[in-house]
Amino acid sequence: MHSYHLPSLVILRFIAFCHGIRGELFSDKFSPRLHVMKADVQYDINYIIIHLKSSKTDIDRKGVNIRLFKNESINCAVHALNCFTLLRNINNHDSPFFLLPSGQAFTRRAFIFTLRHLLLQLGYEASAYSGHSLWVGAATSSAAAGVPDHLIQTLGRWNSLSYLRYIRVNDTVILAAHHKI
Repeated sequence: MHSYHLPSLVILRFIAFCHGIRGELFSDKFSPRLHVMKADVQYDINYIIIHLKSSKTDIDRKGVNIRLFKNESINCAVHALNCFTLLRNINNHDSPFFLLPSGQAFTRRAFIFTLRHLLLQLGYEASAYSGHSLWVGAATSSAAAGVPDHLIQTLGRWNSLSYLRYIRVNDTVILAAHHKI
């Protein structure tokens, strides 16, 4: 695996997970008019802005900025993206930001294939996971962490209450709720 291929996958997964993004970062057919290019990523000391030219909730196609804030955890997206940018080492602002080892744009197909491959290596049933799994994981993890509903909706950029169908509640949470009643 190329030196930036795995970090690219990990960062894509992290960003997609935390912000309910899927097709906006990569698709089966790359278009510089729609997808993230190196010029669409801005760095600040405390955050990184990724400009999405097209988004599931951006009906007017004006674009939306996703802010990833620095935190001091092992899962810091700002740190990961800074490291990725150094590994990537391509200065062309007109190139796709997320790349395959071949230098081509990271595609949805490559993302799902690599994600499932890694899940298999970790002992998971890979066929049970898809791009929607990231939305489910983001909504469920946010709810379990006590993130208010309106923030889950905002982070995932949902305009409706459809985000609620992505939240999975396990028996432990239900049991705890029963004890509070």
